[in-house]
Amino acid sequence: MSGGSAGSNQYSDFLSTVGEGKRGKDDTIEENGNDLYVDTQIYLSLIKASDDEVRQLVETYKRINEPTMIIFFGDHQPGLPGTAIEEVYTDLNSQLDLYKSKFFIWTNYDTEEWHDAGISANYLPWLILERGNFTLPPYVQMLKELHEKYPIITSQGVMDSECNIYTGVAEVMDEPLIQKYQYVQYANLFDEIDPAWFEVK
Repeated sequence: MSGGSAGSNQYSDFLSTVGEGKRGKDDTIEENGNDLYVDTQIYLSLIKASDDEVRQLVETYKRINEPTMIIFFGDHQPGLPGTAIEEVYTDLNSQLDLYKSKFFIWTNYDTEEWHDAGISANYLPWLILERGNFTLPPYVQMLKELHEKYPIITSQGVMDSECNIYTGVAEVMDEPLIQKYQYVQYANLFDEIDPAWFEVK
């Protein structure tokens, strides 16, 4: 992303703090009346800088006539020590909560709006293609069908459409949709898979 003045100021703020070289990762500093770990302040400063840059990006493409989609997604947590993690994640109710990641899909054309979508990363191809008004190949159609029953499938747990949480896929392996998904995933990674799964007719 191109640099903006707000982002540059934020970078200067946290770099000057780190550059002092007088504090360790487990030391705290006061910020807006609160004692925060140094790593937490750096992380939150970076989030603010990213927000400013993303806002600039979106505002730019609002003025573009060509149909455009912006996808913003991160697949990992910040590299913070446990004490700092507790400052950032204040509402952990289950193991799945620790692995939540914010994302958005923005378009400069009309699409159905979703808020607080409960979805795991494996379903993003379906969500992106559907928001782009593309015809879905059989593999992505399967993802759409699977999402209706199991909106979250991860290595950390599974959640079904009624918000029941399972510790892993093994607990729902009796489900034909899950078996089908596992077969296709295995074939795609380790075996020869019929190309028709990914072809649009």
